[in-house]
Amino acid sequence: FSDEVAKTAGFQLIIEGDREPAGHLSTKDPSTEIGQFGMQLRTMAPKALLAGRVTWDFEWQLPSKLENDVRLYVAVSAANDDGSPFGDVVHYRALTINAR
Repeated sequence: FSDEVAKTAGFQLIIEGDREPAGHLSTKDPSTEIGQFGMQLRTMAPKALLAGRVTWDFEWQLPSKLENDVRLYVAVSAANDDGSPFGDVVHYRALTINAR
């Protein structure tokens, strides 16, 4: 993720597939938590951007067989770190992985 104005950022990722968990999520980053309901991943604390960029590391292991398409929803909040919601931006993406 990159943003030229943001100083800190956080994210949430949701993976949907047949209303059941689609694979397995894992992370070794202590600032990232895996949701207890379905396939959700989110940051528990903002990360500072360095040179306008920030990264989060996690692994997603796909199921051995996909019956239907899988949807990934990602929202990243880019904040200017002034303690207010003014000047902050939420970036959103939705992606589909075709099962066929």
